[in-house]
Amino acid sequence: MTDDKTAALAVAPYAQRAEMLLAILPASEITNAAELEAANLLIKQIKTRSDELAAVKKQITQPMRAALAAVSELFTPVEEKYAEAEKQLKTMVVAYLTHMESQARLAIGRAAESGDDMGEAVELALTSTQTPEGMQVRRVSEVVVFDEASVPREYLTPDLKKIKAAVKTGIDIPGVRVETKKQVAVSVPKKGG
Repeated sequence: MTDDKTAALAVAPYAQRAEMLLAILPASEITNAAELEAANLLIKQIKTRSDELAAVKKQITQPMRAALAAVSELFTPVEEKYAEAEKQLKTMVVAYLTHMESQARLAIGRAAESGDDMGEAVELALTSTQTPEGMQVRRVSEVVVFDEASVPREYLTPDLKKIKAAVKTGIDIPGVRVETKKQVAVSVPKKGG
C-alpha cells in the first residue's frame, strides 16, 4: 500500500503545473488563429496530464479499493442479516402494540357501555402501550401516491433522460425545446493506441 508521502510526491508535479496554468489563464485571451491553435495544443496537454494524474490516482488507490471491496464483501451479508432481524423484530413490536391498543380501546368501550368503573380499562390502556426502557415508538407520516393521474401538475417532476431520448427520435413534446450550445471537445490520442 502507498503511504501518504509517496502519494503526495506523485501528485506534486501535477499540482504545480495546474497552479501555474490557472495563474496565467485569467490574463490570457485568444485573439487570432495562432493563439487558437496554441489553446488547442494546451488543452491536449491538459487532457494528457489529467489522464496521467487519473492513472497515478488509480494506481495508488487500487489496493485500497480492493481492500475495501474485500472488507465490504465480508461484512455486508452479516450487516444485511442484522438489518433484516431488526426489521422483523420492529414489525413484531408494532403488531403487538397495535393489538394491545385495540384491546384497550375495546375494554374502555365495553366499560363505557356497561357503566362499569373505567379504572380497570384505563389501567389496561396505560400499561398495554408502555414500552421497555430505551424503546420509543413514534408515529411517522409516510406519503403514498395511490393515484398518479390525480396528482396536480405542480408536483410532477419531468424525467429529463426520457424526454431527451424522445426528442432525439423526433417526437415533438409540448413545453420542451432543443437548445444548441457550443461545447469545446479536444481529442488526444491514447498512448499505445
